[in-house]
Amino acid sequence: MVAKHASNLDQFRSRRKFERVEMAEQATAVFDDGTRLTCLIHDMSNGADARIGMRIELFDCPASGVPKSFLVIMKSGRVIRYTPGWNERL
Repeated sequence: MVAKHASNLDQFRSRRKFERVEMAEQATAVFDDGTRLTCLIHDMSNGADARIGMRIELFDCPASGVPKSFLVIMKSGRVIRYTPGWNERL
């Protein structure tokens, strides 16, 4: 199991074309049912490719789980529709 995980990680790293830069910004996640959660946006790309590197960390997630997509409202006022699914694109 560990060897397989390491192999998958190596494949992921070999596909990455851009240097990762870790930046985190606090924001608010808003689900369609009105649930609001504090979250952190982790932007790990260097901006060279908009398709890679964003991860949302949710705090105090409800027992109902995370919906297929939700809004993320940043402190600057910018709104992002976030759709988890990086694992489907690997």
